[in-house]
Amino acid sequence: VGTATSGTHTRFNNCYTLGTFQGLLYENQWEMGAAHTRGKYELYVNYYANDPNAVEIFSHWNTLMGDPAVRVWTGFPTALATNYPATLPVGATSTVVTVSESGIPSTGARVCLLKGTETFCSGLTDAAGQVELPVNAATAGTMKLTVTKYNHQPVLADIAVTAPNLFVGYQSSTVD
Repeated sequence: VGTATSGTHTRFNNCYTLGTFQGLLYENQWEMGAAHTRGKYELYVNYYANDPNAVEIFSHWNTLMGDPAVRVWTGFPTALATNYPATLPVGATSTVVTVSESGIPSTGARVCLLKGTETFCSGLTDAAGQVELPVNAATAGTMKLTVTKYNHQPVLADIAVTAPNLFVGYQSSTVD
């Protein structure tokens, strides 16, 4: 966040800063854009009734530099352990990913799979730390795996999609 002028005042700067940290630390507004807006809201709540011009000016002067969707970590990020298949056969329709932290299943981790235009899906892990995602592995190549969770180090990995020599498939059936 940058203030775009030299004519600022401590009371307005402090009010904006308090609102920003209120959002980040106490209201779970971990995206920088949401926290920035919370800071502007704090200016409005405290000063709009008596000094609406200052609220407007300071709302313009305090500018977010960068992506508003960037999450801010509020603690030391911990590692996630991820169990996933190293390879998937062409034709696979789903895969299971298991996530844990310190040997305990990790609930609520976001797992995303991406392979060109064939597959883009994501889901949250359950109480067992697992999520089963639908995939469309129509061709050989590399599927990207991304696992994220707030205040945890992201996991980035590749899953090889390979064409096996033999396919097992349904051919026909007869009812007697």
